[in-house]
Amino acid sequence: MLLPARKANTLEKNLLKQREELETSLKQLGTVEFACESDARAALEKIKHENRSALYEISGDVQAEEQVLRRVRPGRPRALGVSPSVYITIPQVNRDS
Repeated sequence: MLLPARKANTLEKNLLKQREELETSLKQLGTVEFACESDARAALEKIKHENRSALYEISGDVQAEEQVLRRVRPGRPRALGVSPSVYITIPQVNRDS
């Protein structure tokens, strides 16, 4: 009678551990800045592919953000100072039903 309860507790503990590991790896991915959108999507797909056997669904989006560069030299900035865009991923972990 205790055996099914033990198995259920072990299963819940393993699922929680797996979710925490996924959230840690996705949090690290969310801090990486990419130069182009295709690199960011490729990194997100790589994480999805590596964790395809997990019981959690990984979803995400790629967004472009303008990066403000600090000036290296003193003086007036150039007239056509274009701030480059960087791409970041916004991954999420969902329980696969």
